[in-house]
Amino acid sequence: MKLRTKFALVLLLMTAVLSGSVYGGLELYKDRLVEQSRDDVNETARLSAQQLDRTVEDRKDFVGFVASRPDAARFEESDRFLREFVENSRFFAAQIVAANGSVDDFHGDVTQELQQESIGSDVSGRPYVDTALSGQIFVSDPEYANSTEQYLVVVSAPVFEDREVKGALAAAIYLDQQTFFGVLGPISRADQRVAVRSGSSVLYTSGDRFDQTIEATRTVESTGWTVTVVRNRAGLLAQLRELAIAQGLGILLVMLSVVGFGVLEYRTTLAQTRRLLDGFAALERGEFDYELTLAAAEEWEQISQGFNALGTSLAAREAELRQREQRLQVLNRVLRHNLRNSAAVVLGYAEMIRESTDNPDTLRAATSIAEAGEDLEALSTKARQLEFTVEEREGTEPIDVTSLVEEVLEDVDEQFPHIEVTATLPESAWVRADHSLRMAIANLCENACQHNESTDPQLEVHVEVGEDTVVIEVRDNGEGIPEHERAVINAGEETPLEHGSGLGLWVAAWAIQRSEGSLSFEVEEPVGSTVRIELERAEPDDGED
Repeated sequence: MKLRTKFALVLLLMTAVLSGSVYGGLELYKDRLVEQSRDDVNETARLSAQQLDRTVEDRKDFVGFVASRPDAARFEESDRFLREFVENSRFFAAQIVAANGSVDDFHGDVTQELQQESIGSDVSGRPYVDTALSGQIFVSDPEYANSTEQYLVVVSAPVFEDREVKGALAAAIYLDQQTFFGVLGPISRADQRVAVRSGSSVLYTSGDRFDQTIEATRTVESTGWTVTVVRNRAGLLAQLRELAIAQGLGILLVMLSVVGFGVLEYRTTLAQTRRLLDGFAALERGEFDYELTLAAAEEWEQISQGFNALGTSLAAREAELRQREQRLQVLNRVLRHNLRNSAAVVLGYAEMIRESTDNPDTLRAATSIAEAGEDLEALSTKARQLEFTVEEREGTEPIDVTSLVEEVLEDVDEQFPHIEVTATLPESAWVRADHSLRMAIANLCENACQHNESTDPQLEVHVEVGEDTVVIEVRDNGEGIPEHERAVINAGEETPLEHGSGLGLWVAAWAIQRSEGSLSFEVEEPVGSTVRIELERAEPDDGED
């Protein structure tokens, strides 16, 4: 990816991050405003329900206190008792009910006809009577009075005499701001209204209806009434709109700042970088006399000076490498040619000696000469293979290791018939490798056979296919690869103190390196060694034989 593309992506990312931070921060603040409004409404509803519950309890306590007075049990004086009770409380009517459930006396702001009808009537079975006669204070469900178009409740309490319930005091009270709902007045505002309900009946409501609201409902524990607080959301929406405007302006400012910074940096940094990349491209083409001049800052001037010095150094180094490569090519051809020719001469004369003499000592000498000639010939072949591993080629491609190992083991069987060769191979094992992989496997197998001096020499090749890799193991039961040989290969170079005895392991190591694989050695106990090759697994290439 080009630097200008990365720079554009970074600017875009910075814009997104900063804009997202501004947007997210304001969105979080807006959410907190909304949540705070909801919490305020919930808290208002809770406090309102608690205050209304305390008001109900006060009314119950008041009726209970009056009913507990000694004169409440003097039913013969109940007319005076009830008159004083009604005149000194917010209850508009009260009655004394005897223990048998009949109304003993009735007084209050009611019609005389209703008063006369009630006295002596049987009200047993009614909840407010039965509960009071059982010794508990009771608040009835709200009832709607058509005459006054108001809701009322009856509060009843037991009247005791000598710790026994003699009767009940039942008092009726209207549900209005003077009696119960006065505590709701402070929270009834222009932007907030309150409603109290008992089931489907609306006992109290204040304010107007709103189009968009936030509301919360709580229950009055002593009566089961519900208090609903409704707040107008218009003010909150106005705040949110102002925040949205501020949010848009903030994001716009961030974008303009980032774009301005990007334009400035592009003119100073990216333009210089593009010229520097052009210079490196010229060096890659071999134009080492390319000169670069960068300005805009002292650091850029130092970079251009360093680039020009690098070009000069590369030109000198290139000339030196080209001369060394020519010398190595000549030396390689001469050595390989002379080795091959000398080996042919040695082998020819050794064969002539063995055919022309029966002397045992002469035959042994001729055999040694022949073996040395064969070693020279093999060394020439290894040198050619080594040259093959360092030649420029296009790269790796899919290769079936199973087929490759089978071909190699056929040659090994023919070349070393005294070696017991076994193989554990899957049906196919495709890897991504260079064509020199065959030489690597062949050299490892050949090395294991040549240096195996066991009385029962064995060679085993095992191929295992993993999820992402293919592992090739070449095992033998010989004395194993000497430690100094493994050290040379692992180090990647020969030194005056450590050097290998041949080129076979080098051919294998470099071929596997070309295949982008790994090579490792393991010494087995008590004897033997395992050479492990690990390669990248590949899919079969159906289009190629």
